[in-house]
Amino acid sequence: MSPDTTRVLGQIERGEMWCGPDAARAIAARHEDAYGHAWPRPITDHANPADEAWADALTVLPTRTAPERSAMSPQALPHDPYITAVLGALTAAGLEPSQWWTSDAETNRYTTGPDAGCTTQLDAVLVWEGDHPAVNTEAHEDGITLVWEHPAEQWQWAPRKPHGELKREPEFLDSLPSWVDPAVVVIVARTLLAGGPAPTSVGPLWLEHEQVQAAVDAWAAQE
Repeated sequence: MSPDTTRVLGQIERGEMWCGPDAARAIAARHEDAYGHAWPRPITDHANPADEAWADALTVLPTRTAPERSAMSPQALPHDPYITAVLGALTAAGLEPSQWWTSDAETNRYTTGPDAGCTTQLDAVLVWEGDHPAVNTEAHEDGITLVWEHPAEQWQWAPRKPHGELKREPEFLDSLPSWVDPAVVVIVARTLLAGGPAPTSVGPLWLEHEQVQAAVDAWAAQE
């Protein structure tokens, strides 16, 4: 297990980082409280099943009351709206991860030169453990992990070992650009969980990606 993984798991155990479905719902509620009930949207193009699946998935994301500020709640991160949309689509498809978290504390492993090791990155980790009903344990006995990182341009994945370590370095997924439509994440996650090969067809981008990309760019400019 890498030092970064050990640190993150320790933060979760100590309650310093909030993860899991309750956190996903709380983040969704927080954004709806700030920006309005933005998730449900009418479908005008029934010829595009990926867009329709995306909208259906977000429509069923439960509406929750925003948590009290005194409750344990992480600071909102610029990529939270996208990861929340992905979690909503996965949950609607019956593929809610066993655990997940978002962070801005990991050392940026893509930075080179004099700043190497001195900046952090945004990331999200989605974990399906071996006892998840969607996991084909003949292919992945201990489950799989999906990873989203900025400034990486694609999602990544890797199978897991018994105690949560990854079996290998995460592999980039050609089919999942960093802002890919959440409906496509569902398709790829279902394939990987079933033990199939990673799809290679590139999926369409999320409809809201430009505004979230702008927020991420603003965050990066302050690093």
